[in-house]
Amino acid sequence: MRIHIMPNWSELGVEIPQFNDSIHQAQLFLEQGQEVAFILCDYLPKLCGILSNKNIDKATVWSAFDVLQHIDLSAPRPVALNDFTWPDYAEFMTLTDRILVNVSGQHYATIWSNQLSFDHIDLFADDMMTQQLIIDDRGFVSKVIVFDEGNQVRTDYLTPSGDIALQEDELTGLVTTQQLWTEQTQFSNMTVLIHELVSYYLNKIPDDENIIISPSVTTGEILEDIAIKQPIIVSVQNNFVEVGKELGKISDFIVTDNERHQQQVIAFDGETKEVAIVPPYATDMVENEHLQSPLVSLFISAHNLSVAQQTIVIAALINIINEYDTTTVVFETSDKTSAMQKQIHEASLKAKNEHGLVDQDSQMAFKSRFHFLETQNEEQLVRYMKHTQILIDLDNEPNQFLQIVAINFSIPQINSTETVYLEPDKNGKVLADFAELDKAISFFLDNKKHFEIAQEVSADIQAEYTSEMLWIKWQQVFNKIKSKMNN
Repeated sequence: MRIHIMPNWSELGVEIPQFNDSIHQAQLFLEQGQEVAFILCDYLPKLCGILSNKNIDKATVWSAFDVLQHIDLSAPRPVALNDFTWPDYAEFMTLTDRILVNVSGQHYATIWSNQLSFDHIDLFADDMMTQQLIIDDRGFVSKVIVFDEGNQVRTDYLTPSGDIALQEDELTGLVTTQQLWTEQTQFSNMTVLIHELVSYYLNKIPDDENIIISPSVTTGEILEDIAIKQPIIVSVQNNFVEVGKELGKISDFIVTDNERHQQQVIAFDGETKEVAIVPPYATDMVENEHLQSPLVSLFISAHNLSVAQQTIVIAALINIINEYDTTTVVFETSDKTSAMQKQIHEASLKAKNEHGLVDQDSQMAFKSRFHFLETQNEEQLVRYMKHTQILIDLDNEPNQFLQIVAINFSIPQINSTETVYLEPDKNGKVLADFAELDKAISFFLDNKKHFEIAQEVSADIQAEYTSEMLWIKWQQVFNKIKSKMNN
């Protein structure tokens, strides 16, 4: 069975999508031996990297922009400096994330690098940007953004040979192109062009092959008024607000990740439609040797806390640091940390050393046990969780990916909201009050038996959300759609 997936990767053209339902669904289906075919409506110059990094490069890909730009390349190819023509006497200065190019003492270009490859090149004249060249990871400049006195005026999408395949006027939105699949050469905007191309492609897909769509406003506009023959499954994870009435109407089934979102989707859609719960992340139990370590690392995920809540949480953590001298705190947050850091600094002024004295070293040692992080991606979170003894998620809606990783590593969880991945007083605690945080942590630190129980319960929960179990849930969805189509 071939499963088509239409992801929402807009605005992620130069990044690897994180916590993305389409990515994890493709991984699941491929692992179960299914054929996966992506339908991509977004401009994605780093597509090879996305597919390879996420181990989904076995999926087949139909890309609207590849069709429009006449691209038939699939293998990655990094570009080098000598792939471009530079003015005589150009001087190159290599920095950490860029290369500065000067010609006759003037700034001529900035070559931006992304790890081991070039990402894009900014060209300048009289210290003002004139063009930006976007580099496709298949080894060519695929898009040129043209500026006039600092204002973006035109975008050219190129073929691998450097010809202009389509041209977009940034002021009017008008797109000019010449394609084999249509005689029309001008479209009022890019969305209209992609709409026509996707409609043309969907007509070629067999009527009985399922299409899973991750919704967005742009996707809804592209699919509007297309008579789609195939069964449509709308995948609503954290994007239920973007489902939209129109996309909800064309769907044959809606899949979401938890009961809370299920109820929100039902209320938002306003129609009697079955909404199945199929989490995007599969469990995979691994041994966590750090649970036996004498050093204790607490990983805290907390975003959008009020200043009062921050004060309460840090006070509780200071109590833990003072009581358990082998404990450290890793705090992931998108909030400003200045007030929390000040609170920690003030507490450090009373920190004593092993002789019971307060000195500069004891104060520094106290502060060094707190580490603040910006929001992390999937790979970074897994690395941190490998060294974590307790996960503390204080958001109103806990990070489901973090919860799955905690289950995989048998890590107890402390949340502000109960979920299917947490059994209170067994593999975790649910906080009714942030002021109870230090007591919840002590529940595990004071009794190793509680850690052992958490491991046992985590194993039971893990067995319910393996790849095989999630695939069974998806099969149930496919079978219900097939039954409905046959009636």
